[in-house]
Amino acid sequence: MGTRQTIASNKYKKKTYKRYLLQVRKDTQSDIIEKLESVKSKNAYILSLIQNDLKK
Repeated sequence: MGTRQTIASNKYKKKTYKRYLLQVRKDTQSDIIEKLESVKSKNAYILSLIQNDLKK
């Protein structure tokens, strides 16, 4: 059982955020893996790509 703060934090995250899982094949998409490994924040990088695409 978690602390009250942990429980409250998890409840907030569940209400506020949406999570997506991304699977990348090591054998055929290694270029994507290399790029994602090279950026400081994968989340920020992917979100910026999507936001730029939406601006088009």
